[in-house]
Amino acid sequence: MRSNLKNETAILSLLGQGIYSVTREGRVFSKRTFRELSQMNNPGGYKNVVLCEYGKRYRVLVHRLVWLAFNGPIAPGMEINHLNGQKTDNRLENLAVVTPAENTTHARNTGLRKPERLFRKRVNNTSGFIGVARTRSRKTPWSARITVAPPERSIWLGQYTTAEQAAMVRDAAAMMLFGDQTALNFPWGKCGVPTKDE
Repeated sequence: MRSNLKNETAILSLLGQGIYSVTREGRVFSKRTFRELSQMNNPGGYKNVVLCEYGKRYRVLVHRLVWLAFNGPIAPGMEINHLNGQKTDNRLENLAVVTPAENTTHARNTGLRKPERLFRKRVNNTSGFIGVARTRSRKTPWSARITVAPPERSIWLGQYTTAEQAAMVRDAAAMMLFGDQTALNFPWGKCGVPTKDE
C-alpha cells in the first residue's frame, strides 16, 4: 500500500500526542480507554485499525502504523513489505520499506501474487494465440502485442504474415519481460523460444 501523506501526518500527530501507542509486535493501544484496539482484515488480507481524533476517523493499515511509530514518515511512492510474506505478521522486524517494483517481485517470489495475474491470458480471438490478432492488411494480416501490468498497458510488437510468426514474437517478448513465469503460445520451446529446461 502506498502512503497518503495527509493522513500519515495526522497519524504521526496522534502518536506524538500520546493518544495511541504501538508495540513492536504490532499491537495498538488507546491511552484514552486503556484498551487494545481491535484489528480487522481488509479485503486484501492486511490488518487495519481505526484511530479517532476530534470526531475524525482514520482507518490505518497496522503494518504502516508500526513503521510510522518506530521509524517515522514513509517516503512518497514507497511501500511497506512483509519480509516473511505473511500479511498479518506486523512485527517491526518483519517490515521493510521498498519500492512498488521490489514489493511486487517479493510477492511473486513468496507466492502471494500469482504470475498469471501479470498479463492477460486471452485466446478467444480469431488467431487462437495469446497476444495475436487479425489486422486489415493483406500483406501482413497478423499483429502481435503484449500487455504489461501494473499499470495495464499494451506494447505493440508489429505485424506479420502468419499467426505463428506473430505468436513467436509475442512469446520472445514475454520471456524477455517476465522470464519463466509467463504464459506462452509455444510452452515447449517451438521455433527458438527458450523454456525453463533449455
